[in-house]
Amino acid sequence: KDLVWKLCFELAQVEERAGNYARARAAYARSAVVCASNLRWKVWLGGARTEVSAGRFDTAAELLGRALRASPPKTSSSVLLDQARLHELSGDAERARRLLRAACRTNPQEWKVYLELVLIELRRGNRERALANVRRALARHPGTGRLWAMLIQLELREGPHEQMRTFQQALLEVP
Repeated sequence: KDLVWKLCFELAQVEERAGNYARARAAYARSAVVCASNLRWKVWLGGARTEVSAGRFDTAAELLGRALRASPPKTSSSVLLDQARLHELSGDAERARRLLRAACRTNPQEWKVYLELVLIELRRGNRERALANVRRALARHPGTGRLWAMLIQLELREGPHEQMRTFQQALLEVP
């Protein structure tokens, strides 16, 4: 049973990549039926990603809601990241920001929610907000190389000397 749900899940992803959304949905449905209830959130999340690819944002939002309700607190940040991305794709960047800020409070151990908050600001052209967010993120996660890399990129305007200083600081912090 453990293997069957995973095979169906993998098949759904293969079908999605091939553009066969109906087959992907059927494979996700089979996967949801046979998987353990504590893993079902992964199926809902995968299905939501497929629906985003298919342009069905309402269905994706419903599946993400199911995934969030079913996911353990420790992994809820994965679902929150997808919810935020969906809201941004739908044109509601402010709601995406609110979700990510909430995720930073509820899942402070997860550096990826901090990074996504920085990326939203960059995509929106808010460099100063992105810079402030990456600095806050590094205060919480000083050993995360991707955050340091983002800070170095954002310091391009300050010039190569400031970027080198930050790089040297990162070398001392990142394992």
